[in-house]
Amino acid sequence: MNSNRMLFAAVLMTAVAIPAPGQSAGSPAGNPSVRYTETRVRSVEANYKACLACANEGVVESAIAQCVKMKWAFPSASLEDLRGSLGTLATGGKTAAIRYKACLAGLVFDSPSMFTGESGQDYAMDEDLITAIGARAQKALLGHNGDRPRGFSQSR
Repeated sequence: MNSNRMLFAAVLMTAVAIPAPGQSAGSPAGNPSVRYTETRVRSVEANYKACLACANEGVVESAIAQCVKMKWAFPSASLEDLRGSLGTLATGGKTAAIRYKACLAGLVFDSPSMFTGESGQDYAMDEDLITAIGARAQKALLGHNGDRPRGFSQSR
């Protein structure tokens, strides 16, 4: 299967996995749509896990971004299988880009409250999502100091 077909298959799996508007996680617990959504989340999780294990780098990178979107859409969902796959990719991914993206996605899974500002945004491209996560992680983890260090002068 060529890379274009693989990418198309990944996109198609994503489109099929999106629940209908009436199946929101905020529905009352007795509502059958909640159970359907939970079942659907497990199915989608299995599909994304398969995409993360794909040999096609483009499919893997796209799946990483979709995993982040899924975590944001269902923050209370456990998604431990996806988190495990992301951890494996973060340390042993095929390329540096995959390892970096998986590491950032892992941060979203581990500390979702750190990315509340990013979760409400609509990203035109997966790269924009990854860039936003990276920027937030840098600010949160490394700090954002606007002051110059002591002894630093503008002119040399």
